[in-house]
Amino acid sequence: MPPIVAKAIEFHGGSLYEWSSMKMTISSLSVSFQIEATHQGVQFDNSIIGTIGRDIERRVRVTNDAVQEWRGGNEVDLDETGTTRARAFFLWIPACSFHCYLTPSTAATSIRKISVS
Repeated sequence: MPPIVAKAIEFHGGSLYEWSSMKMTISSLSVSFQIEATHQGVQFDNSIIGTIGRDIERRVRVTNDAVQEWRGGNEVDLDETGTTRARAFFLWIPACSFHCYLTPSTAATSIRKISVS
């Protein structure tokens, strides 16, 4: 780990960051999804749960060892392309959402609720 990263982690809580669990719901007028993240030292287990279409839940889980996806409660067998697409969904959703918070005009008009527990 680069020294600057280690220093930033230590400044922001050190072991609290390295041994943490977080759940966050992000909602706007058109979409809502949850982020669940658990870090236990070097092990991580992160999930994005959202809706595709009108009411089909899509859950993508990324751990140190695997990428998994469920649609409508059924696990999807992922080949290499499916794994790449699931990982892209996992990265794209939070990136697009957090961009809204960096753009005040968008945040003021489209974000309804964010809660962290």
